[in-house]
Amino acid sequence: MDPGRRAVPRFWQPDWLVLREMARVLRGLLADPALPLRDARVLDFGCGTRPYEAWFAAAGARYRGADIDAAHEVRIRDDGTLDCVDGEYDLVASFQVLEHVWDIGAYLGEARRALRPRVWADPLATVSRKNFIPRLWFFPR
Repeated sequence: MDPGRRAVPRFWQPDWLVLREMARVLRGLLADPALPLRDARVLDFGCGTRPYEAWFAAAGARYRGADIDAAHEVRIRDDGTLDCVDGEYDLVASFQVLEHVWDIGAYLGEARRALRPRVWADPLATVSRKNFIPRLWFFPR
C-alpha cells in the first residue's frame, strides 16, 4: 500500500484541489455508519498503488485489490475480466480508473458480477480526477 499523492495530496500537485476534496468525501463515506463496512469484502477494481487501502481497513473492511499486474490479490485478465468467483464481494470500489477503460460497459458488468447476489443495491464508487462526483453510485439489481 502506498498512499502517495492520491490519498495525501500536496498543494503543489496540479490536481491537488480535486484529490483533496475526493479524500475528504471518501473519508466521510467510510466513517458513515449507514455504510456497513465492518467485515465487508471490498474489491478495489483498478487499485494501482492501493492509496485507499488503509482507510478501508480502518473502517473494518476486508480489502482486496485488483489490477492488471500480478502484484495484487485479484488479477484483471487480458480480456478485462476479474479472476474471482461471481458474487465474491460486498462492495466494489473504483477510483480514478474510468478514464483508462476502453469498454466501460464490460468494466461495469465485471464489477456487478463480482458483487454478491441478493443485495438491494450494488454500490460502485468510481471517480476520476477530471470529473469527481462526491457520492457513491448505486446500481439496483
